[in-house]
Amino acid sequence: MVRAPGAGAPPGQPTFNNDVLVLGFNAGAKAEADSLSKRGNNVTLIRDSYAGNDKIAGSGAHKGKTFDLSTDAGVDQFAFSLGLPAAQTTEVAKVLKGVGPDARDEMGQLARVWAGGEKGGKVPSRVVLSGHSGGSSLWGDDNGSVRYDQVRDLAKAMPKAAAQVEDLHLAACYAGSQDNADKFKEAF
Repeated sequence: MVRAPGAGAPPGQPTFNNDVLVLGFNAGAKAEADSLSKRGNNVTLIRDSYAGNDKIAGSGAHKGKTFDLSTDAGVDQFAFSLGLPAAQTTEVAKVLKGVGPDARDEMGQLARVWAGGEKGGKVPSRVVLSGHSGGSSLWGDDNGSVRYDQVRDLAKAMPKAAAQVEDLHLAACYAGSQDNADKFKEAF
């Protein structure tokens, strides 16, 4: 059955929307997000943290706290703050610990958005991965790098959120291989 985006999905099934999440590793990501917003889309922009390299500000009950994702203890504390079940918290922390320097803050922000979907909320059904690429990872000027398999691993650790992603756009050179497309389709 084909449904219009956002139209009455059966109970327990994701309801899609036209919201966009831009995971941007370059300074130009803001311009991309602004352009998408002008088209009437609700856009969430994830980019290098204002709190500092691999630092992420707490939210909700943890507002005012800053988590240092450059340490395993900081990753564990941040993952716990997402309010997910213990096994899932462990999986999310494992993915974040595998991400290289100066990219953990972006992946942490993505985990925070997707945590809402894991707890029954809606997440943007369109995701844009934007930055430089050699085909298997995404990076930015003066910023860290994340491998595509790490994005997919986070999606696997957060399956309710990943199930809400209807469209994935790779705005990066050499990223459009059939292998990448097949692997992302499996994860989402």
